[in-house]
Amino acid sequence: MSPIIYLGNGAIALAIGLSLLGVILYAVARLDSHQARQAHRLPSGNLAATARGTIYANFILMTVANLAMVYALLSNDFGVSYVAHVGAIETPRWISAISLWSSLEGSILFWGWILTAYSAVCIYFYRERDGSFWFSVGIVLLVVQIFFYLLLAFPANPFQAVIPPPPNGPGPNPLLQNHWLMAIHPPCLYLGYIGFTVPFAFAIATLIERESISRREDPALPVREATSGGLGDRPWPSPILMIRRWLLFAWSFQSVAIMLGGWWSYAVLGWGGYWAWDPVENASLMPWLAGTALVHSVIVEEKRGILSVWNLTLAVVTFLLTLLGTFLTRSGVLDSVHSFTESHVGPYFLVFIGIVLMVSLYLLLWQGPKFRKPGRIENLFSLEVLFLFNNLLFVSFCFVVFLGTLYPLVVEALQGKRISVGEPYFNQMTVPLAGMILLVLSVGLATPWKKGNVAAFWRTTRLPALIALLSAAGSVALGVRSVTVGVILFLAGWACWIM
Repeated sequence: MSPIIYLGNGAIALAIGLSLLGVILYAVARLDSHQARQAHRLPSGNLAATARGTIYANFILMTVANLAMVYALLSNDFGVSYVAHVGAIETPRWISAISLWSSLEGSILFWGWILTAYSAVCIYFYRERDGSFWFSVGIVLLVVQIFFYLLLAFPANPFQAVIPPPPNGPGPNPLLQNHWLMAIHPPCLYLGYIGFTVPFAFAIATLIERESISRREDPALPVREATSGGLGDRPWPSPILMIRRWLLFAWSFQSVAIMLGGWWSYAVLGWGGYWAWDPVENASLMPWLAGTALVHSVIVEEKRGILSVWNLTLAVVTFLLTLLGTFLTRSGVLDSVHSFTESHVGPYFLVFIGIVLMVSLYLLLWQGPKFRKPGRIENLFSLEVLFLFNNLLFVSFCFVVFLGTLYPLVVEALQGKRISVGEPYFNQMTVPLAGMILLVLSVGLATPWKKGNVAAFWRTTRLPALIALLSAAGSVALGVRSVTVGVILFLAGWACWIM
């Protein structure tokens, strides 16, 4: 039996054990923190330090497991089940290496590594900040890790033994071998998908630790920063504001992944366009839409102190949509070039999604109302109102895509009938929403916070509007006959010239 099998399975088993240990240590540290506060003593820092160590150790273990699999792929070790499934002697070496994410088991293994990397960086970045809030963040990250480690240990184990090993394998899917984007698009997509786990962990920790936050017993900043001109005597901001850098990082990679995916489909699949509303394409679009709404609404909370509960909800919804997208691509329920049709992980994902949904709903309903802030909208013509409309449009866009993607699956599950929702539905429903988003974008670029002025707005935007109108008219002269395309070009040009 290949030593890679022992190495990979051992790393996964140790990661499960360390994750469970980390959850226990963080929970005990959280309890000790509350008791120390009541007893007016300093809490022990050893428990939290050891718990952080489990997250760092998991990153090392997942790095070892991934490198072991890459080595097995490069050395054509067909005694390893994943290599026997996707490897081939005649496959070029660079394609063999990136075959790590070309099929179900390898993609879950790669997913686990990126998740531990995000977790380790997050915990290291805030290593000097002890308190029950940070302990709850660690617990959430470790619980998500445990789920993916259990997938690797049972239904999606890439390190199973093949006895006797075959002389050769089938190689990866031919569609994944004929374009260099195979090396870039999936990692970017995973960096986007998995990056939304950190905002989710902050949101859940915020809801769990509401009482500590309200009493300022668990400040967002280290004590030495908070007492040196940082927060002063003002109430410290919601921890959800600290997710912006993590959110932007994940959102940026998700954006790049979607663009690269469109390029890839255009070049390889011959769809005749960059987007075909394929169900798995939609699975990547939905968390991007929710994440885009969250990017904007976090700014509103930072500037005006409103939408706190809405931001917590969006952080949860975005993470749930990443789980849903992963379920759609890895459960075999969809007939798509992107999906892994022979899969047994679907029920595991459904159970985990259900647990996350129920826990999140409970926390939002129980603790969410306590986050209402006294901030209010002072004028209907203001940037915060436009941000609110922007959020409603993006969420509506997301719901339209969600409905069109999931409705055929629901009908098939309940009635046994196969139906399809194609481009006419998506185009008819989403194009007006896209136009309104562009309109809000254009108006928002020239609208101030709190209170706008219509006359000042018109003075700022009339020249860009004229140029955009002339540009749209020029497109008609060049052969554009669609009114919808003309309107979209006008709105896009107006936004660009205002900037």
